[in-house]
Amino acid sequence: MKLCSIPTVVELRKRLLLDLKFKYICGFDLNRPVPSKATFSRVFNSISTNNTLEKIFECWIETARNLGIIDSEIIAIDATNIKAYEKKQPKKEIEQDGTKYSGSSKKSQTSCCLV
Repeated sequence: MKLCSIPTVVELRKRLLLDLKFKYICGFDLNRPVPSKATFSRVFNSISTNNTLEKIFECWIETARNLGIIDSEIIAIDATNIKAYEKKQPKKEIEQDGTKYSGSSKKSQTSCCLV
């Protein structure tokens, strides 16, 4: 399981130990120690082998519906990586209103994190 482009539990713990803002955003008590690698592994194993994440997501959607954030008539979920094509726009070819661009593009891969 990869969280916010952090590839391993060791790196996740390291980030939580060094970045108090990240620790707070993740919901950890700033006055308590960060859980051990073994604890994270047990939790990740547990939630990946049952439908815990699905239940959390359904609760999240229900809360958003009750708050009027979404109407939930149609919900589409797609976690596919999207290759973006981007290149710095040459200044000489940008019109005054900033809408004209006739440059070429190059590939770059982007990913998204939703916490």
